[in-house]
Amino acid sequence: MSNATEGKKKTVKVNGKDYTLQHPGIRWFIKHSDSSKDTQGNFSNEKYIDGLLENVVIQQVTMEDFDSISALRELVDEIETFLGA
Repeated sequence: MSNATEGKKKTVKVNGKDYTLQHPGIRWFIKHSDSSKDTQGNFSNEKYIDGLLENVVIQQVTMEDFDSISALRELVDEIETFLGA
């Protein structure tokens, strides 16, 4: 069963480039946040950001596509706002 947010789309602009975001659903976001921890419970930014880029941004994009941490951080902020984080 899907929820009201799942499938919702939005286009954001970061560093002059458009990115289309699609909401994967509340359950996915909670599971992804939980699975972004290592065996000791430490949060892994790399795992978390990779998952957001792979599952929320419709265009294929990776961390290596960014020229700066600030541009990547701006997109992650846009994604988290979109997801309601």
